[in-house]
Amino acid sequence: YGNIEWMLTENGMGVEGEDKFRENGMIQDDYRIDFVKGHLRELHRAIEDGVNCKGYLIWTFIDCWSWLNSYKNRYGLVE
Repeated sequence: YGNIEWMLTENGMGVEGEDKFRENGMIQDDYRIDFVKGHLRELHRAIEDGVNCKGYLIWTFIDCWSWLNSYKNRYGLVE
């Protein structure tokens, strides 16, 4: 296919029982920040090496629940 243009359209994580990390009304989710930073760092390296990625979308900005895990995990950056 050559070096076709592409986008990373879904990258994020869900955490079961995330409410237990709540402090002062905010979920302390350094683990999520580290996860996203790590993926963006590697994507940046790939782009520097010539990969033709045209965009990145976080999964997901607003909370959603998945029936695959019995609606236990939260996925959004915002509740």
